[in-house]
Amino acid sequence: MFSSFKYEKYIPSINNHMLHTFIIDEKGEIRALDVTGERFLNSVTISTLKDHLSKLESASLTSGASSTSFNIGNKSYSMKLIPLDSEKIVVIQDITLFKSIIEDFKEINLIQSQLKAIFESSYDGIFVTNVHGTTIWANKAYERITGINVSDVLEKNIVDLEKSGMFTPIVTPTILRTQKSLTTIQTFKTGKQAIITGSPVFNEKGELIYIITNVRDITELSILRQQLKKANELTERYKNELTLLRTHNQKYDDIIAESPKMKHVITSALQVARFDTTVLILGKSGVGKEVIAKLIHSSSLRNNHPFIKINCSAISPNLLESELFGYEAGAFTGASNKGKPGLFELADEGTLFLDEIGEISLDLQVKLLRVLQEQEMYRVGGVIPKKVNVRIITATNQNLEEMVEQGKFREDLYYRLNVVPIEIPPLKERKEDIVPLLWHFCEIYNKKHNMEKYFSPQIVEYLENYSWPGNVRELKNVVERLIIMSPDNELLPKHLPKHIKNLHKEHSNVRVNKLIPLKQALRELEEQLILMAQESCGSTRKIADLLGISQSSVVRRLRQIQKTGS
Repeated sequence: MFSSFKYEKYIPSINNHMLHTFIIDEKGEIRALDVTGERFLNSVTISTLKDHLSKLESASLTSGASSTSFNIGNKSYSMKLIPLDSEKIVVIQDITLFKSIIEDFKEINLIQSQLKAIFESSYDGIFVTNVHGTTIWANKAYERITGINVSDVLEKNIVDLEKSGMFTPIVTPTILRTQKSLTTIQTFKTGKQAIITGSPVFNEKGELIYIITNVRDITELSILRQQLKKANELTERYKNELTLLRTHNQKYDDIIAESPKMKHVITSALQVARFDTTVLILGKSGVGKEVIAKLIHSSSLRNNHPFIKINCSAISPNLLESELFGYEAGAFTGASNKGKPGLFELADEGTLFLDEIGEISLDLQVKLLRVLQEQEMYRVGGVIPKKVNVRIITATNQNLEEMVEQGKFREDLYYRLNVVPIEIPPLKERKEDIVPLLWHFCEIYNKKHNMEKYFSPQIVEYLENYSWPGNVRELKNVVERLIIMSPDNELLPKHLPKHIKNLHKEHSNVRVNKLIPLKQALRELEEQLILMAQESCGSTRKIADLLGISQSSVVRRLRQIQKTGS
């Protein structure tokens, strides 16, 4: 391979086209070279080679350097000088490919360090296994979330780690089999829990090479959930308090809340309004049960949907059923050929207020109970149930508990309706509201009838000490009557209705001014009571209920009063 020279034994016998070997004498003349050296000289001039050799020899003398590198064209070479007595071996190697590989390695290392930095900065834990289920990497967040040291799981099989109690359950075997992502809740030996999602990673050939598991701490999520819940509860409490502050001394139609009892009613109504449950409003006739029902609806989440009311005592049982549930075409004689939706359908998503609930028949009570239990109903003559989403508010002036004992009202329906009872006290038990109510209605009817009437102190004293058996409804009617009938702007006791005017303000019981026959006294007292009841009640049946006599007696006595001009 080489020309003859005495140091042939020092020439390496390397069959590598990237190495070019020369032997030069002390004058720098080439004594021998291998085949690749000849090829190298074919691509460069001897002067170029000598020039680089001269630079290397100079560097060797000054700094002791025995190698250097240089570029020729787009190729890179390294040159090494090996002194042998008076001659030297020069080895030149093509390092172009090596430099490219080194640059590639540098780039790969840079990418790897960047990826590692990204994974380490992840708030979630990252856990990586190979296709054999062996752990090859995990980030610091994994340690924080699980409480397990990464060194305890590296280079260990996932199945063995589960058997040792490190964590359970594992998703890797399932992912290896299905090659699909899988999520579960994993419990660790430290007692912590986390949501883990294992995902397969494939190479360019579609072969599975890794499984990367994302680990999210549900312990911290639970804490955040609790904090959010507390924040929401606090917000709701502030909202309720703000609502109560806004409603303090505020009028809702005919509601006046000056008395402690009425303030309690409003507070209870606003409290229950937020919850979608049935409410039973109790109270004597005329206390304002419908007004409270409207307040509950307007303060609820259903306030943008219908509020529909019906007085169950004002409609016959047969008609009441079709009013509530509607009917199909041809359900009965006179029924519309198109059918008709009932109030439950019309009130869907809203509130249905059933006043005088104690008046409905036992048969209708069964159907109402079904709506409350199943949230569905049948039209009269229908066979297909209709789903309804209605809040039920009921009201009565009767004692439903006694009616249950008497078998007049279903016990199961009573308990369904009586989830939250609100009792409105009669006006005589909240006298603080009487004067504000008087001025409230005075303002309303002055505006309605274009008047400027006002109460004198004397008439206010009369009205304040009156027992108001008809409650707010009676007071409202009396005020309108005074506004319309009084010829003077100042309203005085002389303008009062007879049954109020004749009662002394200091006495709540019957007062006798002179001796008269007992029959006459009883007749006048009966007349007075009936007229008082007429002021507050809308029908002779209600007057009869209030006074505890028959309806026919009320009708007969009113006719007698009209004939005598009383």
